[in-house]
Amino acid sequence: MSSKGDSDLSRGGRAEAGTRGRRCAAVAVGLGLVLATTGCGGPAREGMDSPPRNLLFVSIDTLRADHLGVYGYPRATSPRLDAFARSHIRFESFFTTMPKTGPSMTSFFTGRYPQNHGVTRNPMAVPASEQLLAEILPERFHKVAVVGNATLAARRGYAAGFDEFVLTGGDTKDITDRALDWLERLAGEPFFLWVHYLDPHGPYLPPEELRDRFVGDAWYDPGRRVALDYAPTPGLNPNYVLGALPLYQHLGSRNEVDYYVAQYDAEILEVDIQLGRLLDHLADSGLARETLIVITADHGESLGEHDYYFEHGMLVNEGSIRIPLIIGHPGLPARKIPDLVQNIDLLPTLLTQLDVPHDGPLDGLDLSPLLEGAPRVGGREWIYACTPYPDMYPSFYETVRTGAHKLVRSGSGRLAYYDLARDPEESRDAIDTLTPAIRQDLAGVLDAFGRRPVEAPPEPVLPEELRERLEALGYIE
Repeated sequence: MSSKGDSDLSRGGRAEAGTRGRRCAAVAVGLGLVLATTGCGGPAREGMDSPPRNLLFVSIDTLRADHLGVYGYPRATSPRLDAFARSHIRFESFFTTMPKTGPSMTSFFTGRYPQNHGVTRNPMAVPASEQLLAEILPERFHKVAVVGNATLAARRGYAAGFDEFVLTGGDTKDITDRALDWLERLAGEPFFLWVHYLDPHGPYLPPEELRDRFVGDAWYDPGRRVALDYAPTPGLNPNYVLGALPLYQHLGSRNEVDYYVAQYDAEILEVDIQLGRLLDHLADSGLARETLIVITADHGESLGEHDYYFEHGMLVNEGSIRIPLIIGHPGLPARKIPDLVQNIDLLPTLLTQLDVPHDGPLDGLDLSPLLEGAPRVGGREWIYACTPYPDMYPSFYETVRTGAHKLVRSGSGRLAYYDLARDPEESRDAIDTLTPAIRQDLAGVLDAFGRRPVEAPPEPVLPEELRERLEALGYIE
């Protein structure tokens, strides 16, 4: 596979100093539900004799849930992940707060909405006032990150708290090799290992032996086409477009939609193969018995829905914001969890599972009762997501979803409604069918959040090498 970047090794920590945390707040919404920011961490869980010694956190870039077999996809894109998920815990309705890497991963590692942690688009650095997971975990953990996306560079704050932080431009195998090397080096020391795979982020360049795996199969329609040429919106990144293939995604003159979908799926399979190597090592070494394993994604990918092709961030459609979440540990019962949950919920959950106290402000809910077999967690029955801002796309969108009800509001105030039970593809705006009561309740959530000004450090001055890597990923011009 062609490389999507180069390599860098950094010690953890931020150059900036700042007061950790912000004032706690409670959000009361028209649905009659309250989500309060709380501390977390407490006694060890009933399902475990003792807290896990280790944490393996695997984030897979641009992976939408519905292209995995365990979530109902017909192609064999993820046999290893599927097998792991079926014998552990999988969340059926897990969502990111924002379909861009920087804001989403900051929400994962702070337990806070972008409006609160301040990273509302990729170029922003993590404010020094925000405390990330690696900073919260105590010194008994040796903390290592092997990261494949240059958006998550150390100079943007993502190395804070890590003992070792590796930003590699190698392919998926190289990321796995480096992660396995660190597992060997740790040799019995309690660890937190974060592995961030860049694939299946575009450009879709799977290894040659996988390139034709799904081309021409039963789910391949050669007749679907996408435009290659278009006039970019002045002043905006030319890759942010509707109705055409983004410039960075062009594979020669290929314009068949399903060819690109097949390459996307092949990249998922490539990650699955390498993920299998990680899981095998944990099993063979005995580490799986004492490691909490989390497998998820930063965001999904739009594959043509709403005329949005092979990109993410401009819209809040389901393909862009619904992502997988699989959690595994021998002390937790295998189960499928249908509850609506969000990436802000993971940090308080992990801290409780690891028995680590934390009194900082959190927007997320502790999902530990769900992991341990409880039927539900009280406190919220909706998820909220929005697109990056300010001034990144022609329009801003935000959404609230509760059950099958999904309300979308644009920056101009226009509302659209989708009944996902009848229209899972979000193809018909049914705003005229929405009852006034439900409309008021859903809009109340949007009003409680909404886009608001943020103060965050600007993009650091980037070395030319790093700029080239970000340009190849379509992030900058």
